[in-house]
Formats: sequence, C-alpha cells, structure tokens
Amino acid sequence: MHKLRTLPWLLCLALLIAGYGCQSNPEGPSIELGVTQCHHCNQAIADLQWAASDESGGATRIYDDPGCLFATRRESPGTSEPLFQDKAGSGLWLAAADTWFATVNGVGSPAGHGWGAYASFADAQEAVTAGGGGRILRYEQASEVIGLPPQPGKTAAR
Repeated sequence: MHKLRTLPWLLCLALLIAGYGCQSNPEGPSIELGVTQCHHCNQAIADLQWAASDESGGATRIYDDPGCLFATRRESPGTSEPLFQDKAGSGLWLAAADTWFATVNGVGSPAGHGWGAYASFADAQEAVTAGGGGRILRYEQASEVIGLPPQPGKTAAR
C-alpha cells in the first residue's frame, strides 16, 4: 500500500525534472550551405554552426555570423526574436533569451566578428578554456557590443 501512495509523487517528480532540463529548440530556417546568402554581408553560408536568423516584415533574414545579425538589427530591427545555431555542434537553434556568446582567442567566424552562440554558460566556458582565453556575454550584453564597427584608437568587440 505504501508503494501506491508514493507512485504519484515519484511520477510528478520525474516529469518536473524532465521538463526543467529542457531548453528551447525553436525551428530555424532552411539553409542550403554554399547557396543561401547572408542578409548583411552577402557571403554564401558555408558553416551552419555560425548561422543566425530573424524576421522583418514577414520575411526571414538569414546570417552567416551572429555579428552580421547584430549589425543589421541596429540599422533595421527585426520583428521576431533572433535565433542562433548552437556553436557547440548540437544542431539546435537557440532562442535569443537562452543564448550565451563567446569569442575564443584565435578562432575567427565567417564574417570576422568572432562570436559564436552557445546553449549554456558551461558550453561557452568550455570553448573559451579550450581555446586558451576569450570573452563570454549573455544575449542582452552581446546585442549592445557585437557587430559594432571599429572606432579609431579602440579595439572593437567584434
């Protein structure tokens, strides 16, 4: 009898744990490598792990580099929350609110901004540590500094 009373609680606990560990996985746009072009710099997207997207006026805008997305949104804000491809290689699209950005010493990105998107702080920290250093930002911070043009006499947070 004791087992029957605890079964509902165990089931609730298992569902809670399963739901708590889930991250968003929005559906991202279809990208044909080597054909789909970046909305900002017009380069063909060659590496999906750097990709990003948003919408503006009902049209999907696709980028080859998070820095290109941020630069475009300063000029023409999108009408949807941006999505970023997980640089850690999971194949997931990440909603902006769930995304950490890292720049790793010596690692460039397709458009040269150097920032990759990660699903967790731990993933970003692992990349920075493995690369011998770098910088990590939350989406809110990243949107203010990534993709800015360099200013004379200052090092840009590209």
